[in-house]
Amino acid sequence: MAESKLVKVTLSEYERLGDKMKFAVWEGLTPLNHTGEAFEVPPWAGRGVEVRGNFGAGGACDIEGSLSGEHWYPLHEVDGESLLKVNESVRYVRPRVLRGDKDTKLTVMAMFRRIV
Repeated sequence: MAESKLVKVTLSEYERLGDKMKFAVWEGLTPLNHTGEAFEVPPWAGRGVEVRGNFGAGGACDIEGSLSGEHWYPLHEVDGESLLKVNESVRYVRPRVLRGDKDTKLTVMAMFRRIV
């Protein structure tokens, strides 16, 4: 079996009415390329994650968190398209596909909002 490659995170920022937002997007998560590159979370209040795409047969994705960037723990397991609020205080987040088939292909978007 071929070794899994990290799925790169694409970052963007947005400001509206004084609120600042950062977005992290991981596209093309599959059972083979199953782990997203870690994203260092800004210490801001609003945190949400959207998981969408084709879960295939039995597909599931974890949103994982870490304080060190070395040891990862599941925050939420998702087995269908979802919008989640992340309450845990972690330094890093990443998505990881737990299982699926050849049709499983997911996109995960995380939003972090600073309210001023």
